[in-house]
Amino acid sequence: MKTKNKFQLCWRCILAISLLLVAACERPGDEIDIPTGPVSTVEYLVEQGWVSYEDGDYSDSKSQFTSAINRDVFYKEAYLGLGWTLNRLSDFNGAIPRFDLLLTLATESDSALELLSYAGKTLSYAGMSSDSLSCLEAENFLEGAEVDYVFEHDDRITTTNLKKLLLNGYWNYQDFYSVQNTIINHFEADWFDNLVITDENLSDVEDISASISVETEVDTSVSPYDTTIISASIELPAGYNLLEVTGISDTLSVTYIVEKFVHGGSTIFIDVDAVTNTAPLLDDLAQPVEVDFIHAADYGEYLNTLMEKVQGLY
Repeated sequence: MKTKNKFQLCWRCILAISLLLVAACERPGDEIDIPTGPVSTVEYLVEQGWVSYEDGDYSDSKSQFTSAINRDVFYKEAYLGLGWTLNRLSDFNGAIPRFDLLLTLATESDSALELLSYAGKTLSYAGMSSDSLSCLEAENFLEGAEVDYVFEHDDRITTTNLKKLLLNGYWNYQDFYSVQNTIINHFEADWFDNLVITDENLSDVEDISASISVETEVDTSVSPYDTTIISASIELPAGYNLLEVTGISDTLSVTYIVEKFVHGGSTIFIDVDAVTNTAPLLDDLAQPVEVDFIHAADYGEYLNTLMEKVQGLY
């Protein structure tokens, strides 16, 4: 017991001497340095990241957003900022995964962040010349964006500019049917109907007679044999350059849904899955139908007209 008491007394003496030495090093009137300035919280880092982004200092904004993510890996806006910063630095391969991660983290209340992620992926894929993927992301953006939307941190990101980028993307990979639909649906233009009426090159054909040809597959392993329709298509007479198919019906007034058609060609594919009664197709193998469609007598002339319209929207 005495040994323990002696040990405690010795330890207290050492501590007291240490405190006296520290006190002796400080003179009356000395100021103690206390850190000042804002604490680098995640919110502060993101705020500074956007300030640098708007100033065009993308190197600093990258550093700020990266630091924010290192501080909190679930802070969604930091991924948005880093994604846009990498996009501006032309690091498209680095930007897209950040937008994808943000979309993974997003909840129902994060619709604004989702839209900006789609916009970021649109520009990133466009920068990589992946026009089909760029158009897909632009469609996702336009589906939820207001017509007058402007990104608060970058006024180049607007609904109008994304529409133009969508048009450009479809044109680049020669999806002219989607170019038509983009102008009609996103630019709210009735030019196509007017063009059909006023341009002698275009014609609106109603009730031309044709037939649906089917390709079938027979399963002989069951009894009776099971016949499945693989595809169903209509081949119009030569000379028709399809621009739009407006209706298909048979003599019993059954309507058929178009799955796709060859733009500028003469082949129409029927959506087989939407056919409720396939028996007539299987019985006749060449079901007669009436087809309504719009076509161009000179497809090259039509594309020139379409290009002029697209250029007029820029």
